[in-house]
Amino acid sequence: MRPSLQHRLSLGLSLAILVVASAAGVVAFVTAFNDANELQDEQLRQIAALMDRHRLPGVETRLPL
Repeated sequence: MRPSLQHRLSLGLSLAILVVASAAGVVAFVTAFNDANELQDEQLRQIAALMDRHRLPGVETRLPL
């Protein structure tokens, strides 16, 4: 027996919503992840600059390579 038109349309619409919602979720995650990385990088730069300005004379602050 063939499914009704309403059933097929509901299934198609549900799949379309699922695909669009999944894509939006991935885009939101990637955007938030990149923003968080940029924020952390900027904070680390600020901390490094602060430490560089306030280092004590004669104290080695850089690690030898």
